[in-house]
Amino acid sequence: GFSLGGQLAAILAGDDPRVRSAGIVGGRGNGVTLYWIRRAHAQLFFQAGTEDRVVPHRQLLALMDAAPGHPCTKWYAIGHELTKPLDADQAAFQARALGLPS
Repeated sequence: GFSLGGQLAAILAGDDPRVRSAGIVGGRGNGVTLYWIRRAHAQLFFQAGTEDRVVPHRQLLALMDAAPGHPCTKWYAIGHELTKPLDADQAAFQARALGLPS
């Protein structure tokens, strides 16, 4: 999920045990998302832009830091946007996490 969708992905990853992997791109670390991400059992991949002016850097870090285990994280020299390299990295992560051919 991207932006607000990233927040929803964080909530679902913590609430629904059927979620096996979740990609969270530019999601906010607020009270609700932090509560749910701490309960996640899914494999997580966080992606964010170092130049994001929409989601404060501290909120991006808070969500990543609240995740259990050692989730995969990757920073990009972009703002609050989706790019082809970001999409390609997410697709590769999901293929590995779900055991799909890449």
